[in-house]
Amino acid sequence: MSCPLTSPEEAAAKLRLENYNVDVVNGLLIARDIPYVSTDRVVERGVLAFPVEFSDGDLRAGSDHTAFFLGSTPYDAAGTPLDIVANPNVDFDIPGAGRAKLQLSRRKDFPSSTPSGYATAREKLEAYIAVMWTPARLVNPDATARTGNVPTRAVPSGPFHYPDSASARVGIGHMNATYQDQRIGIIGLGGTGSYILDFVAKTHVPEIHLFDGDAFRSHNAFRAPGAASKDDVERGTSKAEYFANVYGVFRDGIIAHPQAVSPDDTELLKSLSFVFLAVDNEDTRRGLASLLESLSIPYVDVGMGALIADQDGNPRIVSQVRTTFWRPGMSPPAGDRQEAEDAYESNIQIAELNALNATLAVIRWKKHISYYQDLLDEAESIYSSNVQQLSK
Repeated sequence: MSCPLTSPEEAAAKLRLENYNVDVVNGLLIARDIPYVSTDRVVERGVLAFPVEFSDGDLRAGSDHTAFFLGSTPYDAAGTPLDIVANPNVDFDIPGAGRAKLQLSRRKDFPSSTPSGYATAREKLEAYIAVMWTPARLVNPDATARTGNVPTRAVPSGPFHYPDSASARVGIGHMNATYQDQRIGIIGLGGTGSYILDFVAKTHVPEIHLFDGDAFRSHNAFRAPGAASKDDVERGTSKAEYFANVYGVFRDGIIAHPQAVSPDDTELLKSLSFVFLAVDNEDTRRGLASLLESLSIPYVDVGMGALIADQDGNPRIVSQVRTTFWRPGMSPPAGDRQEAEDAYESNIQIAELNALNATLAVIRWKKHISYYQDLLDEAESIYSSNVQQLSK
């Protein structure tokens, strides 16, 4: 009796024992040497890829019956295009192989309880191979996908402790190169700063430096992503070390600096490529902004104000969320940006606004590094909760 498979790699190795040139990278099954007939009625070889999941000791085909193909349009032996091309204009990154331009569609001919129609990745792989190999062997009887070739390993890259299957599933792994030269600093790990960390930690940024000298306490737990235990809040670890430990189980490159940062800390900050300022002291904020400008380090400065207002005799919270961006060549931001700190410091629990503030800040950074398209190049945006308006 054979032992159950314990990993996607073991499942791929089992397919390789049958001479398929396959690998699993970041949740994507990649099969090379797939024979097909080209427009010139000759047999060529392409690369097939589709997302998979490892479950119950086997590779599952996931929820989609389609696949991506790196090669030209497949034809039958008579020179007619096969009816399996669903989209001829995709741009799907296959790690280690290239960019697929074709999305194929091949449903099973009989019902199945699985969303994709295919019970296993093997079943889906062999169904796609068959539809292209059948005409290929009419042109060349020796055509086969079982070449026995060893796959060119596309080693998972990045700082994560397990594969980034999110990028692989939608074929945007190549865009992670945008982050390669980024050394991010997050100054202040309160509600907004901790959410900024949560978002940035899920990118391929090699280094994220955390600066905060305060201890992680119960009021921080109510404004931070995730759920801290009672022991976490009673331990009194510095916020920088606490969050470095939390995210250290997920990825490398989280560096804790359990200290307050002052406008005199040039040596501490000068090697960073981008900084998020999430501090609630106005003098410190202005001083750090001036320091970053003198060092030509682009930054996003976040701020939030909350006030208790009376509406028909009932208290209501009125809030604003501000995101200010600066990069070399821009004029320094104007104004004191004095948020309503008294109300904020009273521990009003508004984690959703912290998360929104962080979201806008991280989107602005991603636009700066050309991950998102940017048609406005805004220096500042302000969200007002009571009128549901985002202005710049």
